[in-house]
Amino acid sequence: MKDYTKSLIFSSWKVVPKTIASLCSYEAERNAKDFNQEEYGYGGKERRKIKELNFAIKEDKPVSMNLITLFYPCMTLAKRINPLKIAQNYIKENGSLPSAEEIENEIKYKIRNILENTVLRKKLDSEGAVDQRWYWASLIFMDRVFYKDKIKEWFSLNGGDKYNLKNLSKKSDKDVEEDSKQDKKSEPSHFAEHIGYLEEFFKLEPLQMVKELGNPPKDLLSILSKIALASPAVTSLRTLSEYGKYKPVLFYNAALISFGFRSLYILPETISLIKKLYPEGPYWKKILQYNVAGNLQSLLDEYMYVLFESLGLMNLSDEERIVCELGEHIEKVVSIRTPSLYFDEIKIKNNKVGETKKRSMRCRFAMRFGTGIKELGQEVSNITEVRNAFNSPFRPFILATTSIGQEGLDFHQYCHSIYHWNLPPNPVDLEQREGRIFRYKGHAIRKNIANQYGMKLLGNYFKSFKSNLWDNLFNIALKERESGANDLIPFWIFDQGKAKIQRHIPAMPMSREKNQKIALSRSLAVYRLVFGQPRQEDLINFINSQVGGDIEGIKIDKILNCRIDLAPK
Repeated sequence: MKDYTKSLIFSSWKVVPKTIASLCSYEAERNAKDFNQEEYGYGGKERRKIKELNFAIKEDKPVSMNLITLFYPCMTLAKRINPLKIAQNYIKENGSLPSAEEIENEIKYKIRNILENTVLRKKLDSEGAVDQRWYWASLIFMDRVFYKDKIKEWFSLNGGDKYNLKNLSKKSDKDVEEDSKQDKKSEPSHFAEHIGYLEEFFKLEPLQMVKELGNPPKDLLSILSKIALASPAVTSLRTLSEYGKYKPVLFYNAALISFGFRSLYILPETISLIKKLYPEGPYWKKILQYNVAGNLQSLLDEYMYVLFESLGLMNLSDEERIVCELGEHIEKVVSIRTPSLYFDEIKIKNNKVGETKKRSMRCRFAMRFGTGIKELGQEVSNITEVRNAFNSPFRPFILATTSIGQEGLDFHQYCHSIYHWNLPPNPVDLEQREGRIFRYKGHAIRKNIANQYGMKLLGNYFKSFKSNLWDNLFNIALKERESGANDLIPFWIFDQGKAKIQRHIPAMPMSREKNQKIALSRSLAVYRLVFGQPRQEDLINFINSQVGGDIEGIKIDKILNCRIDLAPK
């Protein structure tokens, strides 16, 4: 896909947000399907032909067990494999960051050592016909050997317990139920049967497990390294472990987050893109490759850090509640339902209005921000859900806004680009609008700090892997700021980097807004100069009268000498 990104639209005009949302989403979806345009059409029935990531049953036996690799939070891989520590050791030895391939090779070596310390050591290099069950069975085998009691405690929960893994089957059933609205032939989900089979295998002794399995696939260690690096369940468990202990609540919420990701992986656009990027192998292996390339672990580390503060969880002492808040929030965000907007297709024949058809357009890549309403019986996601989805790391990088979205709303967590659909009449309103994305620990600030201090953090500062990575980054920035600087730096302002607040104004040549943009830029500079002063408007008018609007022509030392400093002494 090109530079099409999901965006959030504000407007005081009722037609504009609908138009932008539907047209931008349609264009993004059209370009995504250009990769694989023959497989899925735009219509509902064609989209429901998707069979990827379906938990299927054949002859009363689960036949999609390898999908469990994406949704089972393997404690062994989460706890014993630390990609951050591997990267740190590589930097100390080589002075540079390792590539994904180099990290994978190191993880393969570590996993081989883990497995060779068990009864599996003789089977790893066996020749002959391979048994595909190894991909998922090796995960449960390692946890059975090293963390039997922890996993047994989780599996022993019955169906009525809140954190029972089988409860996730309800979410799978919900996906099927949504599909059935479009296609009556949708098959039921069999996730619960797959989990039941996993539990039965866990009850075997390790030696029995080995006897049950044939020869391992040649790429077993490679796939296990990718699972350790990029399985949604394993990466979620690894990050959640910073906020709680390894208990059923932790395992459940890691699996819950991974099941939310399933909602993204089964979108036709996602399937088309991933299959084009990685043509070989089953879809679940392609997902692992895609997640490795996108560094899913890094994404979740940053996202949970942002949520921990924005949801006010740092004020809680209850670890279980913290973990649940994080897990449930992320699951809702990644599995948000796609709303549709409707329009009339009017056909003209012989200069007369002919047949009129009601058409719908999905708004997957752009959504309007407004109160929850129903369109032709379909319930659209409410304001909170849309805002939470926008404040996430899943392509929400553009905010289109007018006066209706210029106060009291925060969209800075993963956005530093704003599109002014129309220009405000004064610099105060412009500052209010851009203040939606120019806030505490905003996206641009985090990007600059990570770029500036990432290598230094891994090379010298990061001693304890129990402490939070992002807390350490901000502490370095705090220590290395200029003497005398206030606390706006680095939390609100950090200009050492390429990431900046991007302002887009659709001012056409020779338009009224072209001149307005120039005048507004000048008055904005003056407004910032006198910010906090009494009777700002009078002072702005006076300065403009003295410099003739040429604020750029004033030397900076003259400005500093003339300003009134209200900073506390």
